[in-house]
Amino acid sequence: MGGIFLFLFLKWVTWALGVPPLEWVALGGAGVVFFLIRSIQYPLLLLVLIAVGSLLGNLILVFEGGLIPFSLFQIFYLFSIGVFILRWFLLGFTPIKKTGFELELALFFGLIFLSILWTPDAERAFWHAMRMLTLSGLLFLLVNWIESPRQISLLILSLIAVGMVLGLLAVYHTINNPMAIL
Repeated sequence: MGGIFLFLFLKWVTWALGVPPLEWVALGGAGVVFFLIRSIQYPLLLLVLIAVGSLLGNLILVFEGGLIPFSLFQIFYLFSIGVFILRWFLLGFTPIKKTGFELELALFFGLIFLSILWTPDAERAFWHAMRMLTLSGLLFLLVNWIESPRQISLLILSLIAVGMVLGLLAVYHTINNPMAIL
């Protein structure tokens, strides 16, 4: 009986404050935990999430007013790096596969960071270089998580599906906007 009153009280509090209902928050939290557990077992899910986030990144910006807008892609990417580290601790420290381009990447980023010394806006250039450095880390996630050509085709098919939906939305908005036709 006390549990029902507690539930009704919390329901009233969420309604009075205008926050989302607790059952939606609990359902979303349970979904995130389930996805986290599944993505530790099947890291391809995270690669699909990153790929979809890269296409939807400019549509959904979390912090637009900052120096570099924080988009859905960055949220998914940081979550994936966290899962990568968590997976590394849970399943053992397996060696990280190398691409063979580590020296070239190190020289490239060394040149980029060296060129920051002569730029007029060094702080902005530094943040862009750091962004490029972290995004190039996606290469190591791809190399370490893709195990078969079938997984690459699934990743590409998910990109095609999201691209088709975005294209259909663009066509719909273009047809319904008389100013865009002129």
